[in-house]
Amino acid sequence: MSDLVLAYLTYFLTGLCVLIVGFAIGYVRGRIRKINRVGTLTINYDDPTKELLGFRFEKDLPEIEKSRYISFEVIVEGSPDSDPENSRGENS
Repeated sequence: MSDLVLAYLTYFLTGLCVLIVGFAIGYVRGRIRKINRVGTLTINYDDPTKELLGFRFEKDLPEIEKSRYISFEVIVEGSPDSDPENSRGENS
């Protein structure tokens, strides 16, 4: 009889853990959706005539000011080794 109770208790605790993890994942996803994506950040290693970093905003300033958190899509053009003038070793 105690083996049966132990088995039911194990199933109950496993189900409870699954529910807790499910709620935690839902909460984290909800928090992530509240981050306002406002544009792109481009890191340029290919063309030395352009700036190394460039920002392009897709939202207006009043909307950005209302946000507590903002995010950027990061685009990397080239690699640090592709242009010795803009290598990480020299500029870090």
